[in-house]
Amino acid sequence: MPFALALIGYSAATATGLLVVEFEDMLFWIAEGWTDSTVIILITSTFFALIIVTLPGMYPFRAIKAAGDLVVGRRLKILLRLIWMGVGVVLVWR
Repeated sequence: MPFALALIGYSAATATGLLVVEFEDMLFWIAEGWTDSTVIILITSTFFALIIVTLPGMYPFRAIKAAGDLVVGRRLKILLRLIWMGVGVVLVWR
């Protein structure tokens, strides 16, 4: 979602002439990469929080904290596994 919004913003900025210099274009994509990486970090822990919150006696904010503790140092491995899971679902769906 953030990448799609950035593409809309980028097309609007180039159409109005806001990003005519390569330096401004580079700054835009650096900010976009930073935003996307932040969203990816939040998605990996939120995915596990959705599972943890189903435990009896667990509340949403405690689940988010527990999920954050679980994925520390393993975010990239977890993210790659989630991507491969999505690829497998798409292949089987067809």
